[in-house]
Amino acid sequence: QWWQLQCRRASDGSTGSRVRTQELAGHRKRVYCVAWSASGARLASGSQDCTARVWAVDAERGIDRLLHELKGHDQSVGNMSWDPASEERLATCSGDRSVRFWDLRAGKCVARVDTGAGNLNLAWHPDGRTLAVGDMDDVVSVVDTRTLRIARAQSMPYTLFELGWSRDGARFFTSSGRGVVDVHDWPDLAAPVRSLPAHTSACFCLASDPQGRWLASGGADALVSLWDLGSLACVRTLAALDSPVRTLGFSHDSSHLAYATDDALIDVVALGSGELVRQVQCPTQQVAWHPRLPALAYVGGEGEGVSTRNWGDHVSRTITTHSLGLDAIPFLRGPNQNAHWGSWRVLP
Repeated sequence: QWWQLQCRRASDGSTGSRVRTQELAGHRKRVYCVAWSASGARLASGSQDCTARVWAVDAERGIDRLLHELKGHDQSVGNMSWDPASEERLATCSGDRSVRFWDLRAGKCVARVDTGAGNLNLAWHPDGRTLAVGDMDDVVSVVDTRTLRIARAQSMPYTLFELGWSRDGARFFTSSGRGVVDVHDWPDLAAPVRSLPAHTSACFCLASDPQGRWLASGGADALVSLWDLGSLACVRTLAALDSPVRTLGFSHDSSHLAYATDDALIDVVALGSGELVRQVQCPTQQVAWHPRLPALAYVGGEGEGVSTRNWGDHVSRTITTHSLGLDAIPFLRGPNQNAHWGSWRVLP
C-alpha cells in the first residue's frame, strides 16, 4: 500500500488543489459490477474470480480499507444490490443459478436462493422487503427478503435485459430485446400498464433518477432516451453516439446522467441542457453514482483490478483504464476556497 500526495495548479490559476492516489490489493480477475451502499459509506465490487469485495469509503480518505472478501459463488459475480434499509446486507447474483444474501456484520453468506437459470441482474425494492431477480430464461423471480424465499416468478414474453423500480416503489420497469421499456404497476407483473417505444432495437439498460422524475434507457441503436415519469412521455433523446449503450445512471441530485458505450467511452451529460460535460476513455460494463456525493464508480474492460478517480471543475487527468474507477466532482465550500478531489486505485 502506498500513498502519493501532490499539489497541482488548477485551471483557473489558483493553487492548492490536491490529488491523492491510493493503491490496494484487488480482485484476481476481471471486475463485472459495482454498487454503493445506501449511505455511500461502502462500495462493493463483483468479479470473474467468483468473489465480491466490500470496501470502506471515507469522503476525505477515499477507499479507506478492504472490509470483506465474500466467497461462495461457483461462477462470476455478475451483479449486486444493497439492502436500501441496511448497510449490513448485500445481495449478489451469478450464473451459478443462485442469489446469495450476505450479512456484513459476520462477513458471510446467510442465505442462498436458487433460481431456474443463470442470473443476470437484480434490484431491491425501496422498502427493503422484496428483491427482484432476472435470469437467462427471461424469468423475474420475486424474493421475499424476510423469509428469503421466492414468493413468485413471472416469465416474460421477451428477452429480458434490465429491471428496476421507481423511487417510490410503485412502478416496476423492464427492458427487452424488442427495444421497449415496459412499465408495471407493482406488484402486477403479468401485464404492463404502458410499453414505451424507447429504441428501434434491443434496450440494454435503464435507470430511474433519485428524485423520482425521470427514467432513462440505453439501447443497441446507440441512443439514450429520457422519459418523464409523470406523463411517461419522451422528453429528450441523446444520439451523439456510435455504438450500443450498455449501462447508465443518474447522479445523486439528478442533475447529470452518465452512460457508457461499446466505444470504450463514458459520457456525462447535464440533464438540463443535454450538454456533454465530461468524457472518460475506459471500456465499461457498469456505472454507479454515489447516493449522496457527486462521485461515479465504473467497472469493465480487460483489467483485473478496481480503481477510483475523481474529477470536477478542476480536472485530474489521471485515468486507469480497464478496471473499476471512481470519478468525484470536487466539493466547493465557498467561492474563494479550493476544491479537493482524489484519485484512488485498487490493483490486483
